[in-house]
Amino acid sequence: MNRRYRKKNAGLYLKQGLLALLLLGLTIYLGASSSLVRNLFPPTVTSLSELESASFTKKHTVIKLHSDQIFYTGYDNQTDGKITGHYYYTIQDNQCLFLLLDPQDGTPRQTLTNHKGTFHISENPELYHQLTLSLSKDLDWSSESMRRFSLPMIASQPDYHLLPALLLTIALILCTFIFTLSIVSNFLGYYRCRQRTVHRSQTDTP
Repeated sequence: MNRRYRKKNAGLYLKQGLLALLLLGLTIYLGASSSLVRNLFPPTVTSLSELESASFTKKHTVIKLHSDQIFYTGYDNQTDGKITGHYYYTIQDNQCLFLLLDPQDGTPRQTLTNHKGTFHISENPELYHQLTLSLSKDLDWSSESMRRFSLPMIASQPDYHLLPALLLTIALILCTFIFTLSIVSNFLGYYRCRQRTVHRSQTDTP
């Protein structure tokens, strides 16, 4: 193998190694900046008062919630004529939170006790307005009182997608392994080519 060919190979190894290093950096950035950790390990909310903090709900869009009792509103969520969830509400610490639960077989139960679930927190002013207006009529309250009493958000079980988060996590782990292996392999190849070039140069020196 002549010197020029070794230099060409060394340059190729270096470029591939730097590219793999860049891709590894992008993979790490994607994993750090995404909400994977928050989706896989959501915090447990022990009091609805925690959701009053805008900084908390902005940082934690997925939560675990335990409610002693939740009550069926009588309203369902429908998509293309198919029921995709049931609206409930829970009352804690003199605050009300609307919950969208996964569809159930048969008629939804009016009251669920000791309910635990993982929810995606979202702000939907139009839906929130409809729920507060309808529920206030059913409870014979004023809509203004209902809005003051309830948190302006929806906690949705159907919108919590764990499978995509798991698949993306696995993909990021595989990419990290592949890019790390590529970095080591290419920089090792670059080092060997450089060493051979130096050794060959010293051998050719009279």
